[in-house]
Parts: sequence; structure tokens; C-alpha cells
Amino acid sequence: MPNGFLLTLEELDTIYDYSCLDNSTQQIVHVNNYEFSWMNKLKSFMDVEKETTIMRIIVVAEGDFECGLIGFVNCLRKEPGGEIIRCVFIQDKNAPTFSLQESLYIKQLQLDLPINVIRSDSIWGSYRHFPLPLLEPKLVQSAYITQMVPGDLSTLCWVQSRISFVNNADKENLIRVIYVSINFRDVMIASGKLNESIADAPNNSSLIGMEFVGLNKKGQRIMGLCLTGGMTNILVADKYLNWIIPDKWTMEDAATVPCVYSTCYYSLYLRGKMKNGDKVLIHSGTGGIGQAAIYLALYEGCEVFTTVGSVEKRHFIRETFPSIPENHIGNSRDTSFEQMIMQRTGGRGVDIVLNSLAEEKLQASIRCLASGGRFLEIGKFDIISNNPLEIFVFSKGITFHGIFLDILFSAKPESKAILWNKVTEGLKNGAIKPLCRKVFEKDEIEAAFRYMAAGNIGHIGKV
Repeated sequence: MPNGFLLTLEELDTIYDYSCLDNSTQQIVHVNNYEFSWMNKLKSFMDVEKETTIMRIIVVAEGDFECGLIGFVNCLRKEPGGEIIRCVFIQDKNAPTFSLQESLYIKQLQLDLPINVIRSDSIWGSYRHFPLPLLEPKLVQSAYITQMVPGDLSTLCWVQSRISFVNNADKENLIRVIYVSINFRDVMIASGKLNESIADAPNNSSLIGMEFVGLNKKGQRIMGLCLTGGMTNILVADKYLNWIIPDKWTMEDAATVPCVYSTCYYSLYLRGKMKNGDKVLIHSGTGGIGQAAIYLALYEGCEVFTTVGSVEKRHFIRETFPSIPENHIGNSRDTSFEQMIMQRTGGRGVDIVLNSLAEEKLQASIRCLASGGRFLEIGKFDIISNNPLEIFVFSKGITFHGIFLDILFSAKPESKAILWNKVTEGLKNGAIKPLCRKVFEKDEIEAAFRYMAAGNIGHIGKV
């Protein structure tokens, strides 16, 4: 038409064609969590300075569920050249071995998704981050404290549990928990500094918490120890590691006792063979274990030396334990206590060291031992770090004991009974005394852990 358009409709036969990347432009990197030669191969492929025809790098993990592939790939994609990274995570044990000739993988890779995960029955999926709404608090029959993100104290919270996992035999030992205490191990786990297997935790529980105070089925006031999962409102007590609370004590008093005194009896008596007249060096004397150890050593008639980290803590020792002379109190912040020990013992040294200090202070503490002395290591830093000892110190016939109260829970009943009898005896004869403490409410979990994790200079006793 003049000065216009003519619209027409015609049928056109067309063959649709999908354009796929040629295999020569794709490179595969198989991730191995036990051997890392593939890293150099990956670095070479991602070298943005090199001229290359590579248009896609496929990072593949087959069968290794704990290789950290997803986080690794997410980091790689933020690097220069990372936009060509694709991930195939094969979690189906029956899936065929990865190959660019295998139709199962060809079809999925045509979608060009960054993350490709295959699970059982050849079902494909991916990972995405979605913000989850906070759940409304509600009253439940049983709950426990756990950590949503390992190492992040802000994610400590109460979650609902169930007690259906308790068998009929265990129901006789059920405890309704009133108080729990935070110990150094709990802080190490919660802050991500101590790697322990979740397999060690009981069903519907967490790794946090190893002592409790509460009421048993008969209404008796009970204090005791548990391997893990003690920060709960209901638990099953170990038959051999719980004690009836003395009538004159409050439950709050009792909450300061089980772990520290069990540790001290186990280390000082069962391993250190402490006896009347021994000279004993107790580090960090104002802490929970420090105070408990001092009470027991003084009751036994030992000469006690201790260390503290501040003037305020020195005053606390003098007021709480007036029988300890001023010149028997050293500084835990440096190694000057070694000189104090040698001066006060005429160069002989002490018979027992209860140690919680690390590195050069641990080495100085070993040098404080007399011939035949016993070194009781309750700290975990040097053991976890596998720090070396100067083996020459053993020429004096000393012994070194790593103290881990945890092993008692897998010990034979006879071994548990020995400790139970020692603590029971201490409760009857008055050797065991409640300690000072700082108390937090049940909704102040994060604040309590941060208070203890900070190593607060004013922190004395239990939390």
C-alpha cells in the first residue's frame, strides 16, 4: 500500500536448536577432602591473567558430604573470574559417576545454575538462603539450651525437646532441673574453640552443660553431673554421679559444687595422692576449681600456695582463706610465681601443682615441682594445641596427669563409686563448702556465656 504497511501471516517451518558449551571449553575439578592436589589445577583454571578458552569450571564432589563444597564454591564465585564456577554436589550414592557424556548431568548443567545438588532417586535441587521468621515463644513440657550456629554466642537459645526417648528404667532417675552451672568446657564448645562430636550428645540434647541441681521423682533435692546436655529442664541422672543436697544448703549453694569438687577429688586425691603435710600450688585460686581445691587442701592439712590475676582477687583470697599467708599468693599473669615458690620452699619446690595456666606459665609450673611431684593439668589449651614439654623435667621422677572428668562417664561403676564415696565423705565431714557465684536468669543465656568467656577480671567463683 502507498505510504503504509501490509501485514501478512505465513507459516514457517523451524528446527529449534539448543546451543551447548563444547566440552573443550569446560573443565572439571574433582574435590577431595583428604588430598589437595586438585587445588593447583583449580587455581590454574581461574588465572584471569592467562588467555584461555575456558568458559565454565565445574567443581564436583561425589559422596563426601562433609567437604564444605557449598561454602567453598560461594567464596570462589566472589573471586575475580569466579562467575564461571559451577558446582555439582552428588549426594545420591546410586547416581552414576560424574561425566559430561552422562545425560543425567548434561540436562542439569544446561540450566546453568551455580549450585546443583543431587540427592536420592536422582532428584536435583539447589541451596538458597531464606530469612526465617522468629518463632513465637510458647510453654512446653521440656526444653534445653542449644546453639543454632556453632561458635556464635548470640545463637544460644532454648528449644523444645521431648522425653519419649527415656526408657522405663531411666524414668526412675529423672530429674526436674532447677539450676545449672556454666563450666570452662561449655564456654570452649560454645565459642567454637573445642571441637567435640555431636555423636557424644544424648538424643534431643546438646553438648552444653555437665552439672545440675534439681528434684528427683521422690521430691529429694539432688545435685549431680552429666556428660552433656545438662542445660535442660528435665534429664536422666547418672546413677553413680549424683548426691543428695545437705539440708543446710540452698539449691543455689549446691549448684556451685558438683563439677568443681568432683574435679578436685579426682585430681588431688585419686591422681595426685594428696596427703597431710604436702605443699600444693593451686593456680587461679579465686575460680571455682581454685576455691574448691584450696578448701580441700587446707582441710587435709597441706601448705597451700596459689596465684591470682588482680589485686581484688588477692584480697578475696586473704579474706576467704586467712590461713594462707600473703607471701604464698603469686601472680597468675606472668611466671613470677616460680621465684615465689622456690624462695618459700628453700629451693625444694611443691609436691603437687593443680594447673590451669598455659604455655610459658605451664612450663614454669612444672619447674616448681619437687622430686617425685605430681602435675595435675586441668587446662585444655596446651593439650589441644599439642604443645611440647621439656622432657628433662621427668628426670626428677615427677608424673604428669591430664585431668578429664569426661572419661568418668564411660568408666566402670566401681570407678564412679570411688569418686562418689570421696565426695559423699566430703559432704558429711564439712570439707566441701559452697562457693561464691554470679547468678543469671534463664533468659540471660548469652549474657552468662559472654560474662564467663570474657575472662572478666572481676569474675570470682561460679556462674
